[in-house]
Amino acid sequence: MTNEQIAGMLEEIAELLQLEDVNVFRVRSYERAAEAIRGLGEELADLREAGSLESIPGIGKAIAKKIAEALDTGDMTFRRNLAAQYPEGMLEMLRLPGLGPKRAALFYHELGIGSVEDLRRAAESGALRELKGMGEKSEQKLIKAIDAYRRGRGGASPGDAPP
Repeated sequence: MTNEQIAGMLEEIAELLQLEDVNVFRVRSYERAAEAIRGLGEELADLREAGSLESIPGIGKAIAKKIAEALDTGDMTFRRNLAAQYPEGMLEMLRLPGLGPKRAALFYHELGIGSVEDLRRAAESGALRELKGMGEKSEQKLIKAIDAYRRGRGGASPGDAPP
C-alpha cells in the first residue's frame, strides 16, 4: 500500500464519521493524519518497520494501528465497517459543491437518498421540499451543483445534452 492510498482511507473515515455526526475533533484527527502522511518523505512501511509510526505528527496509537492493518491487509476494518452503513454513493454525494455531511445524512435518513443520481431525481421531483430548511430554491441549487460536479468529472448528467 502506498502512502497516498492510506491517506485516502483516513480521509474516507473522516468523511464517513461526519455522516455519523461525531465529535468534530475526532473527524479532524483523521484529516490531520491524512495530511501528515501526504507530507511524508518516507514510506509508511519503512516507518512501521522502524517502529516509528507514532512519531508522525497527528498519528497516535489508534491511527497507527489502523495504518499497520492497512499495510498488512490492504484495508482497515474500521473503514470497512463505517462504509457498510451507507450506500456506496454517499461518499460521492459529499463531493458535491455546497452539500455538507449533515444535509447528506438528512437526505439519506429521511428520504433514503444514497447517491448523486437519487439526489438529482429527488430534487427534480420536488421531494426534497418535504424536509425542514429545503425549498424549490435549494433544490435548484443542488441540481446546478450536480451538473457542475459532473462537468468537472467529465461525465454527463441528464439535461446536459448539447443544444
